[in-house]
Amino acid sequence: MVVFSGADDGCRPVLTLPDSHRDDIDDAFLIHAACDGLFVVSFHGHEMVMDICNPATRRRAPLPLIPHVVEPMQSSFWDPIIQIGIAGFYRHCPTQEYRLVYWTREWEEEGSEFYTEAFYVFAVGSENEPRPIPEPPLLQHAVMDQLVCHQNAPTLHRGRLHWELGRQYYPITGIMVFDTTAETFRWMCRPAWILPWAWTALFEMGDSLAMSGSLDGTIVNIFMMTDYAAQHWTFRSRIDLSPFPRLDPLVRRELNIAALNERELLIEGDGAVFHYDNDGKFLRKVGCDEDEDKYTMELTHYRFLENIIPFPFFEKQEDYRYNDRMTKNEDI
Repeated sequence: MVVFSGADDGCRPVLTLPDSHRDDIDDAFLIHAACDGLFVVSFHGHEMVMDICNPATRRRAPLPLIPHVVEPMQSSFWDPIIQIGIAGFYRHCPTQEYRLVYWTREWEEEGSEFYTEAFYVFAVGSENEPRPIPEPPLLQHAVMDQLVCHQNAPTLHRGRLHWELGRQYYPITGIMVFDTTAETFRWMCRPAWILPWAWTALFEMGDSLAMSGSLDGTIVNIFMMTDYAAQHWTFRSRIDLSPFPRLDPLVRRELNIAALNERELLIEGDGAVFHYDNDGKFLRKVGCDEDEDKYTMELTHYRFLENIIPFPFFEKQEDYRYNDRMTKNEDI
């Protein structure tokens, strides 16, 4: 994993991970969510047993996310009829706690078609059990499956988490919003000019919510929300990706775009990442090595902020030693 800062030094590695797509690697793990330099991870074969970790300090601690199970790491048993999806990871402004909003799906028995679903909020490091909260409005199975950070990370804006449900969820389109203070969900409209089957991306630029839309992966239109209360969107700029290989709409489910700041964007192409300003001017192709042709690059859904704060929930876990499975780059 590398971090791109937008500075002249380009990318730099911060974490070396086993390939999470290979089932033959026992130590492969999945990053479920990230916030302020903290990651929520699980290892291959134990996807429901999650840890919080800080690669800057090489500390890890378990997350007891399944209600009534206080210390899941004390047992190697993983119940395959329980599924967990981390929808959001954020710092709660009133308390400054790091919190997770997530959902569970539990089948009556293995192979059963009947299951129950629930949403929870959990404060990392808290001795209290996860707290149930009301489900989102008009929740459907397909929508719930996509409220997961590692596939569709939310954008935190004005103390609210925002998930854009794009072309892969058609005909369900819109923006799901979670108020982190009131702990309630609601729907928000997206720009009317963006067609339901377009590639879309939601991000924050400066103090505004922004959204991109593209029908073919060649022309990308950027819209800014100019009135949050009225949900009013305004066209901002157009980016032309035609000089680069065209993305295959039958293969690619999404067009990943990330904002570096209020003036710069990163756009994922076919095996590469391109650096643009928000007026549509091409700045450079992002690379990490002189022999960059042997690598392919993809944008993750996460921002990384190196954090060396000694969090209390790590200090309580002096005997929790699994750090050999996570390798931090020695040059940092």
